[in-house]
Amino acid sequence: MWKTGLPVVASATPAYEEVMKLAKIKMYAKNFKDWINILNNFHKSSSSKHHDYKQRVDRIIKKNYSKTKLVNNWSKVFRSVGLKV
Repeated sequence: MWKTGLPVVASATPAYEEVMKLAKIKMYAKNFKDWINILNNFHKSSSSKHHDYKQRVDRIIKKNYSKTKLVNNWSKVFRSVGLKV
């Protein structure tokens, strides 16, 4: 969802926690109360906070989820099972 430019609130799975910690964003919820607090806090936050959020997300996307990175990762998978790429 980050690639679409939308803010993301997610369940606190290890994968979401890891990537959000990389971005220094805590928008993962462990329980219903967390969901409510995160949504309310984001809604009440200033446009400069929203801009900061967007910049952090963009850095993570560019560093870890570029087309080149995706192709390289899939190439590794294919090579690991004996296919020539």
